Amino acid sequence: MNFFSKAKFFFDDLKKIYKEGGIRLLFKKKGFLIVFIIFSYYLIRDGFLYIILPLFLFKNLTGCF
Repeated sequence: MNFFSKAKFFFDDLKKIYKEGGIRLLFKKKGFLIVFIIFSYYLIRDGFLYIILPLFLFKNLTGCF
């Protein structure tokens, strides 16, 4: 079983719990894990948008002037 099949199984399980009892049951069963996933997603996204991308653009544009 590779990583992607495990991830698909995990997210299918989350969808099943959400459909059964809504967001309350999802947080009751997988609370801290859901918070960690959301936090990690925004940390990676914002790190890329506000740190890595501007740094990359600045390094490439300084050679033009």
